[in-house]
Amino acid sequence: MEFRECNLAHLFPTTLYSSEYKSNMEEEKKFVNNLEYIKNGVGNKKSKDTYILNRPELNKINTFIKGHLKNFLENGIKVKNNLIVTQSWINKNEKGTKHTEHRHPNSMISGVFYFTETKETPIIFSKWDDWGIAFDFDNIDKVNARTANFKALPGSLVLFPSSLNHSVPINTSDDIRISLSFNTFAKNFLGDEKNLTYVQLNN
Repeated sequence: MEFRECNLAHLFPTTLYSSEYKSNMEEEKKFVNNLEYIKNGVGNKKSKDTYILNRPELNKINTFIKGHLKNFLENGIKVKNNLIVTQSWINKNEKGTKHTEHRHPNSMISGVFYFTETKETPIIFSKWDDWGIAFDFDNIDKVNARTANFKALPGSLVLFPSSLNHSVPINTSDDIRISLSFNTFAKNFLGDEKNLTYVQLNN
């Protein structure tokens, strides 16, 4: 039997955004290396300061992140809302540590910015509920994949819906994986009055 007129329709895609910070980061790297860290999760560490983008030492990176967040909203997913960064922190993954699969509650768009490169520890995004059945796929591709990897490269920024599950595998190298994570939420309002979804916010 021949199937000559068949089409695949990809409905409701999950939209991610990535960009690259091309400026020198030597001073910023020194700053994050000298921060005070506390244990978090499976052996990994996070900065004690969880509003790290407010620090003047990261002003250039903060401007870069906020500029791309605005571009993602206006030209990527085309929403009217302005988002503000709520919390931001530095993650430090030494050898033998990982980030278990999780999502970010009370946030709309989350992001990660990388200071160092560790080839064995990409960020892995997961989506498990599309089919509801454990099919035995003949070949894994963009249509049926349940996970997708993004490389952790110095200066790279990834923005994604906060509800999207993600994880980081065990760092098996001697290199320390250092990244900056942040959450966001709407500024001033959500929804609109016409559709009876309006919420006034006082940020």
